[in-house]
Amino acid sequence: MTEPVPGSNEASLAGELSRLSGRLELLVAHLAGPAVRRRIGVEDLTQDVLVRLLDADAARELRGEELWRYARTVARSVVVDAARRLRHAPRRSASIARADSTSAPSVASARAASGPGPGTLAGDQEEHARLLAAFDGLAPEHRRVIGLRRFEGLTAAEAAQRMGRSEAAVHSLFRRALAAWADAAGEA
Repeated sequence: MTEPVPGSNEASLAGELSRLSGRLELLVAHLAGPAVRRRIGVEDLTQDVLVRLLDADAARELRGEELWRYARTVARSVVVDAARRLRHAPRRSASIARADSTSAPSVASARAASGPGPGTLAGDQEEHARLLAAFDGLAPEHRRVIGLRRFEGLTAAEAAQRMGRSEAAVHSLFRRALAAWADAAGEA
């Protein structure tokens, strides 16, 4: 049996997180809502989630759907923490200083070491920005159903319960929401 290479779990985790970052950014936008997003950028919140995930011992062994479930939990925690900071400091400037700015380079270097090249990253960033702008332009009920079904991973029955609608209504609303999002993003 071979010994694990030191840092290989961290590099593997960084690669997994790099692949999830676009999906994670949309989840954070959904969880944060417009009031929080006006004062703290989605990118900043997403960066906080990525830093917490890279620093979490529990995340090092997770991959695929298990990592995504854990990332959703961390994202909720980051957004709740940010909302609390905003509520307790209403007169602060629009951007909240990061509590730990020393962690940011580790995310960037981990992503650079294991991720795609600059051209691919630029294209991905444009795509994410386009999707996020289209998501923000959706009706609130469309954003909510997409967030619950796609980003939080709820079943139609679970989403129906949260939204106070029937399961059939949620299925229909979800189809319309996805179509509206595709139209808004220019992906007919």
